[in-house]
Amino acid sequence: MTDSAASATALATGVKTNNGYIGMTPDGGILKTVAELAREKGKRVGIVTDDYMYGATPSAFVVHNESRYNYSELAKGLLDFAPDVLIGESYAGFYNTMDDADRARFTGAYGIASRLEDFDRIMSECLQGAKKFAGFNGGCRDEVSSHLALSAETALRLLENENGFFLMIEGCGTDAYGHGNSIEGKMASVVNLDKTLEKILLFMKNNPDTLLIVTSDHETGGVALSQADAEPTDGLFTVTTHTSTSVRVFCLGDGSLYFKNKTVDNTDIAKFLINAIEGK
Repeated sequence: MTDSAASATALATGVKTNNGYIGMTPDGGILKTVAELAREKGKRVGIVTDDYMYGATPSAFVVHNESRYNYSELAKGLLDFAPDVLIGESYAGFYNTMDDADRARFTGAYGIASRLEDFDRIMSECLQGAKKFAGFNGGCRDEVSSHLALSAETALRLLENENGFFLMIEGCGTDAYGHGNSIEGKMASVVNLDKTLEKILLFMKNNPDTLLIVTSDHETGGVALSQADAEPTDGLFTVTTHTSTSVRVFCLGDGSLYFKNKTVDNTDIAKFLINAIEGK
């Protein structure tokens, strides 16, 4: 069964790999990611997550490592790539994985909003100056919140430019609460993602050349419908792990008809993104 590192690598590179591997082939080779390609094409790059920024999914788009658990190396890899916008959970957790030299690099390169209340002020400063933006949201949670939506809205404002951008946004709650078999957390995470998509669709109204792809790297919890005579929350989960259940892919924008009424492999999504970034 896939884990988030392998599945995110497939989504980011178009190549399948071993569980635990980040942006690398099964034999340890380096894979170019769609974010790296976008950077080569002169586009801005943003990474937004309500998981830890050195988590498997965000890391797989910009870092290369043989283990998703090498947190300090993943944090260093994120800093080496230096996304134009980097928003995730836990300022202290990210900062504390670094040595003194990398902490100095980080604070020198980024305007840092260590609290949600600082987002607007730091964003304004970064728009006026040369620094990149690093922000920290409230993490995935089991109640409805606007944290991920605010992070996405902030990233879109900072990344918008004439040459385009690539932005990866992860909502981790459906996975986290699938592992915990919490239907309340799972439902709240879907609502939080919906609030985030609302911000993205508003952006797309004024920027119709934007391409949006929404999917999951895997299903978690083996969610099944309740029996007709059961309580709504009875028997919803069958496992606490990932499953091989197919997940949906939603797409809007130029070329999105490619996904209509067909089953695709997760690597096909990366290949589609590569073609889009290259203007094919």
